[in-house]
Amino acid sequence: TQQIVVVVIGDGMHEGNEMFTVRLGNASNATVADGTATGTIQDDDAEIKPPTVGRDSVVSYITWEIGAEVPVLHQLALRRGIVYMHEYAVFHGLKEPRLDSTFYLYYRWEDLYDAYARAKGLTVEEARRHLPHTGGEAGYRFIFVNARQPFPYYVEGATSWMAAHELGHVIQFMSGTIGTFDTDHGKVRVHGPAWLLEGGAEFWTARALSRAGVIDYAQRRAIFLRDAVSTDVELKECETYVGLLAGPGRYHLGAMAVEFLMTQSSERSLFEYWAILSPQTTWQEAFNQTFGMTVHEFYRLFREHRGAGYPAPR
Repeated sequence: TQQIVVVVIGDGMHEGNEMFTVRLGNASNATVADGTATGTIQDDDAEIKPPTVGRDSVVSYITWEIGAEVPVLHQLALRRGIVYMHEYAVFHGLKEPRLDSTFYLYYRWEDLYDAYARAKGLTVEEARRHLPHTGGEAGYRFIFVNARQPFPYYVEGATSWMAAHELGHVIQFMSGTIGTFDTDHGKVRVHGPAWLLEGGAEFWTARALSRAGVIDYAQRRAIFLRDAVSTDVELKECETYVGLLAGPGRYHLGAMAVEFLMTQSSERSLFEYWAILSPQTTWQEAFNQTFGMTVHEFYRLFREHRGAGYPAPR
């Protein structure tokens, strides 16, 4: 009689017991009478129930519409991402009365297209053309996420990252009083340049998940840095989404720019920037008012910071 030792990597996630099968074959100088056995990996983690669905959820301004086929574990990870971002934002002074939004979460693209069409008054064919295949999109009063597609360059916390990132956009679009959401990728949006929108959401998410103990910010910063040094494009060229998405590395160039911007002010100031946007206050005026410099002055400072090799904040 011999023992077969199966090494498992424990975690804190309730998953239920799991079965596995061992088969013996190709015996030498012996006959295997019964070469099949079944083992059980017993789950020793307590079940964690997801937050309540609907208006009484832990983040009260999010209403959920969830496809029946989305696994509970994916729901939980996405909800956690929402909570992590919400708690980080509140810690830095977020005021939430105007943030009411619906989170549409599905596992099949067809279901997501249907929800997108319903929410935005489009046909399903129009929804197919408008909804990007990046896994998620957020706008004024909505978040759409395909739970099957976490971003590939994040492994740990990938699904939570997606949800937190998209809630970051809701905060950007709805904290002020502009009340509109423009989608022309060829123009600078009324809420600010694309590098600030996407870089801000990425920076916030890294800080939020780090604060929650899900990831290590220094390791995530290394990914931002790796991507940023891969491009020599000027930050100003990333003011529109056409420019931001025109080449690799630009997305995280924005994240590195936002990190540097925070060293010139504070993390709270980024929330203040979006909160003061209004039909009477342009993004350039809000930038100057919040950060104490024009965006062109910031571009000059960031160029110097970039030339010094993106030194880490102290």
